[in-house]
Amino acid sequence: MVFLWILLGLIGLLLLLLCIPVGARASYHDSLRVDVKVGPFAFTVVPSSSKKKKKKKPKPAAKSAEGAPSAKKKAPKPGFKDIKAALPLFWSVLKKALRRTRRRICISPLEASLVIGGDDPSETAKRYGYASTAVWTVMPQLETLMTIRHPHIHVGVDFTGVPTKAEGEIGFRFFVFDLAVIGLGAGLPVWKWYKKWKKQYAEKKPDTAKPTAAAKPGQACTAAEEAAHDTDKTTDNTSKQNN
Repeated sequence: MVFLWILLGLIGLLLLLLCIPVGARASYHDSLRVDVKVGPFAFTVVPSSSKKKKKKKPKPAAKSAEGAPSAKKKAPKPGFKDIKAALPLFWSVLKKALRRTRRRICISPLEASLVIGGDDPSETAKRYGYASTAVWTVMPQLETLMTIRHPHIHVGVDFTGVPTKAEGEIGFRFFVFDLAVIGLGAGLPVWKWYKKWKKQYAEKKPDTAKPTAAAKPGQACTAAEEAAHDTDKTTDNTSKQNN
């Protein structure tokens, strides 16, 4: 009976944690600012108010038995081309995960202003076309997957040679349960894709040929002496035949 009460208490605590509301608000004008609110607690993530950490001295590299520093093998990372090729997969996975939240994720406010600039007018026009296509292709689909209240997005272009300027503000409200649903729904397929990519990367990577062991000085001398002895024998046999 005691075990049953403990189990019910743990389940109730888990349900309570999953129902905690979470809010995040990010704004960028002259600098970036990110505020997060978890339940009744609110704090600023960027800029960080913590003190600067002291610089730690680099630790000496661990040496192997032969005295050379041992190099740790780093896990391979997918490049820009690999991620670009997998964008359709990531987008479909994200849409499926967002559908499971039943539009409980609320975005408010959503204000963004992007003015494309640059020195080359043709390149500026191309970037403006890409940005407009991306915004007005993604936004209608996001509005069917999440609750977006009064979005205001402006994409403009400036051919006077000024640099690109961006500013805006966005806020999210959701529950911890929604975050867990998205993490499980999108994290597992992305992890499977990474494992598959890692396997293909290992198969494409050429095997480094092992260097042949160098002959010892004594062995080299012996081989040279045997070759010279064979040459002498061949010369003696030839002279005998001529005689």
